[in-house]
Amino acid sequence: MNKKSNIMKPVYIICIFASLMLSFSLQAQQTDTSNKAFSETVDVVRPYQPKITDAVKLDVVPSGEKLEIQKPQITYTAKAKQFQVQTTNTNKLPAINFTKSPRKDFDHFFIKAGAGNYMNILFDANYNSTMLPDRSLSVRLLNQSGKSTFKYSNYGEQLADITGRMEFGNKSLSGNIFVKNNRYHFFGYSPADSVNADTIDPLKIRQNFLVEGFKASFNNELTPKEKIRYWTSLDVYNLNDFYKKNELGLGFYGKIEQYFSDNPIRFEALIHHYLHYNANTPNSHRTYFNVQAEYIFIRDNWRAEIGFAAPTESDTLVAKTHFYPKILLEASLVESYFNIFGGLTGNLTENTYFSIAEENPYTVPYYELRNSNNKFEIFAGAKGSISSKFRYLFRFSYHNLENVLLFVNDTISANNFLPVYDSSNTNLTKIHFEATFNPISNLSFFASFNYNQYDQNPPEPKPWHIPAFESKFSAQYCIQKKIYFNLDYFFFSKRYAKNWDDLTNPIELKPINDLNLGISYKFSDRWAIFFQFNNLLNDKYSYWNNYELRGFHFLAGGKVNF
Repeated sequence: MNKKSNIMKPVYIICIFASLMLSFSLQAQQTDTSNKAFSETVDVVRPYQPKITDAVKLDVVPSGEKLEIQKPQITYTAKAKQFQVQTTNTNKLPAINFTKSPRKDFDHFFIKAGAGNYMNILFDANYNSTMLPDRSLSVRLLNQSGKSTFKYSNYGEQLADITGRMEFGNKSLSGNIFVKNNRYHFFGYSPADSVNADTIDPLKIRQNFLVEGFKASFNNELTPKEKIRYWTSLDVYNLNDFYKKNELGLGFYGKIEQYFSDNPIRFEALIHHYLHYNANTPNSHRTYFNVQAEYIFIRDNWRAEIGFAAPTESDTLVAKTHFYPKILLEASLVESYFNIFGGLTGNLTENTYFSIAEENPYTVPYYELRNSNNKFEIFAGAKGSISSKFRYLFRFSYHNLENVLLFVNDTISANNFLPVYDSSNTNLTKIHFEATFNPISNLSFFASFNYNQYDQNPPEPKPWHIPAFESKFSAQYCIQKKIYFNLDYFFFSKRYAKNWDDLTNPIELKPINDLNLGISYKFSDRWAIFFQFNNLLNDKYSYWNNYELRGFHFLAGGKVNF
């Protein structure tokens, strides 16, 4: 049997849909084609936005394998979490080079498993291969579960994921197939209700999200800039929940880029269509279509981007087109040390059953869907590297918003949340700062601060559940590539929840202080163990009103390479 059949065999066993894909790849750092380029090397600077999921990070053993393509570190959680588990990369992305990186042939399989208090269980199996010179493959099976302090507060997640890539010349074809299942319980009862958990039917407070998805991408990104470059992708997903709510999402994205001298011009088109099949409501559909164009002027010490975006949103009843300018000016005052930038933009954010379930899984089964409109955004800031060891980013922005997505407790089922949209004009002032510091090769620090000032009017006088200030501090230290330490501290200022008993006196949610420590030890290239201690301050906080999370909890386990 040749190498190719050996590589493809696990795929057939795990998912019959693998036959739809021509090749598979281990995708690591996703190249964000929306990032702007000065030249063939793109310096990507993205503000880090702390998320409450980051506060429950369970950092497993660093792999230490010879992976020439690596996925970002996975964020595990052992809490009855507010958001779905998601992959996060808290460090800045390095520069992206539009050149082929050296490949190393490997065929690697490893398993991570652990357990802890609050019924924390983790099992994560991964298979990675680049044994063939023009393709790569990644297969992942994940199961994790846990609970909070309430009797019926357990959650669980199962994931099966296959990702692959094949290269031919300057072109590449990649694909991804996944099935993900998330189980939750609506345990957020008000203490004033004096609910007896023994009298509750767990099926009546259960929620379950099952999502199947497929994505295929094709591009010639490595083509020399003198020729036309293009990117295309096709996305399909299907979401079902415990209450027979169904959302089918179909998407297509296309982009072309042409250089004139050293100045590129880009055209992009994106269409998303959603079909909703619900057990208790009429079927409906929604469409999002966006066209965007921009021209980039590049000079030695400055650049300018001028363009526009014109998204159209439509549903069963109405259709509306928006227009946003895309203007960016950036100048290097002191090369690499101090760059300033500013501009004007805007965007329309799609809100779907899928996206809302990822943000807050404790919502009522049926609710209205609207898109959120960032009418305009004026921004300015500075970024740079004082040395190769210290980098920073500061950004100030002022937004005018419409239909801001917020969550309030439902008046009928108080342990559920109702998504609402602030239809009034909302002004938002944001200040963001982040910095990374690597004094030595085995020690790194990261800090991020966000300030959000909302100026709102009735009917929603406050940005429910959104903190005015949030920050993260992270430190990582390694001893002789054997012992790894990870320290994370998260802070979220007080937030407010709507009080239906007294609309003039909102419920105040106390600030969140969450300190986490991870320790892992690598015995050899084959064996390693890890320990994760979360919420060391034993702060039983609630991010969502009445959903009190656990105090101190831990996860311990190991990893074995095959």
